[in-house]
Amino acid sequence: MTAKPRKTPPLSVIVLAAGQGQRMKSVLPKVLQPLAGYPLIAHVIDAAKALNPELIHVVHGHGGELVRTAVRAPNLRWALQKEQLGTGHAVLQAMPGVPDGALVLVLYGDVPLIRAATLRELLKLAGPKSMGLLTAQLDDAAGYGRVVRDARGRVLRIVEQRDATARELKVREINTGVMAVDGRRLKGWLARLKTNNALREYYLTDIIAMAVKDRIKVIPLPAPTIAEVLGVNDKVQLAAVEAEYRRQRVHELMLAGVTVIDPARLDVRGAVSCGRDVVLDVNVVLDGPVQLGDGVYVGANCALSQVQVGAGTYIKPNCVIERAEIGARCRIGPPIISQRGCLARLQCWLSAVCSDFMTPTTPARAHRSYDPDPARSHSRSHHPPTTHATPKNAATRPHTIIPLFMDLFLCMAHHSSTAPTARSTAASSACRCRRYWKWR
Repeated sequence: MTAKPRKTPPLSVIVLAAGQGQRMKSVLPKVLQPLAGYPLIAHVIDAAKALNPELIHVVHGHGGELVRTAVRAPNLRWALQKEQLGTGHAVLQAMPGVPDGALVLVLYGDVPLIRAATLRELLKLAGPKSMGLLTAQLDDAAGYGRVVRDARGRVLRIVEQRDATARELKVREINTGVMAVDGRRLKGWLARLKTNNALREYYLTDIIAMAVKDRIKVIPLPAPTIAEVLGVNDKVQLAAVEAEYRRQRVHELMLAGVTVIDPARLDVRGAVSCGRDVVLDVNVVLDGPVQLGDGVYVGANCALSQVQVGAGTYIKPNCVIERAEIGARCRIGPPIISQRGCLARLQCWLSAVCSDFMTPTTPARAHRSYDPDPARSHSRSHHPPTTHATPKNAATRPHTIIPLFMDLFLCMAHHSSTAPTARSTAASSACRCRRYWKWR
């Protein structure tokens, strides 16, 4: 007879977010400090949602109403910690909402880089007779609780720095605070917590010694990277986590085939997807959701927010575009600032119209810029030469100018009535004036 597969218990995630964050020196609660344009706790909740939990409990305290307003999710439950009596006391506030038989995962609202893949591995270690504990090895473990093991390498307990002996302070394996444990056992251990420590608080870490005493195996999981368990307590640490987040996102884009001229000068926030042969010049900010089609080029010092760009489009430097949908093979610029989709589309038209009255100057004024269209490239270099342009004498083409601008104003009147979020694919527009446009 084959053994029946063990039924997976429902997952409840508890996110501790009650800390005031005095070292931030800010009116905002610590978990609402921005990381890549979003609150710290939002990144943690995103990681938790990737695990498909039955419930996510957020324990809030200082600035609770601000936190509740800023963070919303369908399966979110809120628990108030009126008095800050320690991490064990904080988890206890959420336990009444945890279903019987649930598996509990404890996370922290100020540890934003934790990855869902790491949490899945941790959950595999927890069961009726075991619990998972996420640890890390640090060269400088100052300020962290130390993981104490016996001679055989088994976890015995966690001791906080204030309560550690000189020998225990030499330990470099630290407790990250992230753990996965059976809900029924956790409720029993929390009820037995005492405040016999330097801070007179209820330490959640004391349940490790209780688990060992109850013959529950504590299985440590070393964190794959130090970055994902870094906590944020002041603005210096916030800047360090921001830099690491930016590095990770840029690395992901480059692995996906995006050409980044300078990885240190690209800022990626939110969901960003790119097609093939996308090129991002220096000092570009992508504030998602952003979609870039195949062969899109984004010039230096551009900021794109909630933008969809069609294949082959060239965005010149110093453009700020928000909430717009740009068609394929457009040429955006010279520098524009757009907060509506219609304005971005109109600028694309004007750029194309103006280019119809431009002609190259002498080679002495030539400069180098990247053109994503191989058919127009003068070489296989990433920087084929292009030349400046000066207006032709418009009076020589009156038969072209008059009907062109009449049609252009008709198009403006037609598209100004459309909603900003409506599709605005200039390259496929059926307007009469498109025959005058010269798509580059």
